[in-house]
Amino acid sequence: AFVIAHHFLQKLVANKQKGCIVFTSSVAGFIPTPFAASYAATKSFVSQLACSLHIEVQALGIDVCAVHPSPVASNFYEKVDHKIEIMEAACKNAAEPDAL
Repeated sequence: AFVIAHHFLQKLVANKQKGCIVFTSSVAGFIPTPFAASYAATKSFVSQLACSLHIEVQALGIDVCAVHPSPVASNFYEKVDHKIEIMEAACKNAAEPDAL
């Protein structure tokens, strides 16, 4: 995400073009995510990157944002050996991918 965003931001700035960069993140970046710490840390990075880049380039007419389409019904936690209440609640409230 970082390398791709940097590539296209350079092009937009060099050509004095307006545009929008949209990252896909997750609410997992904002809450404790047991048994998926690496995933959550990565999504936290993506969200913070989007916020920081937004501030840096908004005056140039470039929008940057992150969407957090969560929870989504998937097999993400299917093979997890440890079932905990927060994960079960997320699964029950998850939207089907087709609904998004």
